[in-house]
Amino acid sequence: MKPRVLVLGDSLSGLVAAWRLCMAEFQVTILTPNGHPDETTSSFPPPAISQNLDSPHSERVEPNDVGLSTPLVWYGSHKRTDSLLQELNIATHAPRWRTAPFEFKTPSLPPSRFPNTLLPAPWHTVLGILNFTALPYSQRWHLINFVEKVWEGVATLPNALNLDTAESWLLSIGQPPPVHKTVWNPLCRFLLGTSLAHSHAGSFAAMLTQVFFLSRHHRPHLAQTTNLSTSLEHTLTEQLTARGATIARGPTIEYLQVESEQITGVCGPHGSLHTADWYVSTLHPSALSSLLPERLLARYSSFQQLSQTTFAPIVTFQMETNLEMNKPRLLLHDGPFSWTLCRPHHRSTRTSTLLSCVSTHDADLLAQSDEEITARAMETLRDLFADDTNVASDPPHSSHIVRQPLGFVPHPLGTKSYHPSNQTPIRNLLLTGSWTDTGAITEIESAITSGELCAQAVLTQSYKAN
Repeated sequence: MKPRVLVLGDSLSGLVAAWRLCMAEFQVTILTPNGHPDETTSSFPPPAISQNLDSPHSERVEPNDVGLSTPLVWYGSHKRTDSLLQELNIATHAPRWRTAPFEFKTPSLPPSRFPNTLLPAPWHTVLGILNFTALPYSQRWHLINFVEKVWEGVATLPNALNLDTAESWLLSIGQPPPVHKTVWNPLCRFLLGTSLAHSHAGSFAAMLTQVFFLSRHHRPHLAQTTNLSTSLEHTLTEQLTARGATIARGPTIEYLQVESEQITGVCGPHGSLHTADWYVSTLHPSALSSLLPERLLARYSSFQQLSQTTFAPIVTFQMETNLEMNKPRLLLHDGPFSWTLCRPHHRSTRTSTLLSCVSTHDADLLAQSDEEITARAMETLRDLFADDTNVASDPPHSSHIVRQPLGFVPHPLGTKSYHPSNQTPIRNLLLTGSWTDTGAITEIESAITSGELCAQAVLTQSYKAN
């Protein structure tokens, strides 16, 4: 008899785990409960605003044309993502990647690019710092001097357990508050999702090392298309269905039945019970914790940490404009929105530009109305593109807002950074999600890596049991 696995949720990581187990001849069932607390919502303007009535090519921009998620930016290697695209035979539909430098908006100057060179790491970063005009000469010199001391062993980077903030660490190496506002805080919000004042010095230093000093190929790569995660999820769902997996949409999960330190079933409404040999949860920690018995939360520290895991929101304002742009751009700036992605969008009748303003770790912005978010986003765009009338038009001719209340897991100050592993204290219960401990530095690679690791853990333990 085939071993049975029950996957709770249909996120990308859960679908990857289900796919791997299905390929290994497991009997897979996927439960997709309604009312996820992490549900992403998108707000659309009425048709009168969604059309450019002055254009000869007036056309409605559908949600899938713009993408219902945070814009996709890669930096570093994405071996597992590339491998999965090839395996599913959808590599031809993968986005066309274009490298782009970081650009920083300063109050008195046009956006300043961090120069890219063909030199190997770390020399390309050193040369980039020397020519980076967003930093005054004195701050460039202090930074180069600190990097030199690190290489010589005279100075050290803060370690992962350092309780200092990234803000205080930067002050100690000669980076004053004015450049925090224009360079370091926007960069920290882009890389970690949190501000300098709310980020570990160790986490920020480690990310800077990974992105800027390990390889010149770790510079940002921007996607020309926006729906890679959606395409992967859709294809995996089709493939799973074709291989006989069961996908049950809509049932509410009341609680997990636990006996003798094992999950024995998933209880639904009206006494329904779903059973399996293995259970894989793709639910957010808060949702999973609410389904577990109190005695497990009290007994195991890892479950306690899981129940205390906090998520920070992401708010994205996306619009289409007639702004002419041949190459994608990544603009980092101060304000309610910490970064803006610009990318050309080609249609059969015309070419436009998609602009995406992204805000992270801002619960106040999440709670604001669509009108307030739109007004603040348009103010940001007018500041970035002050000379372009296409962006200055009000209201935008097509736009929408994406709210992700549980966007990512920040590293809270004063505690050790905690990313749970796939394995839980319950032998037949495993976790998967981009928020687990994967070592990947972007969300989509982390989600796929987590799914792969989870499936491998199930396979390994199944073989040992037999």
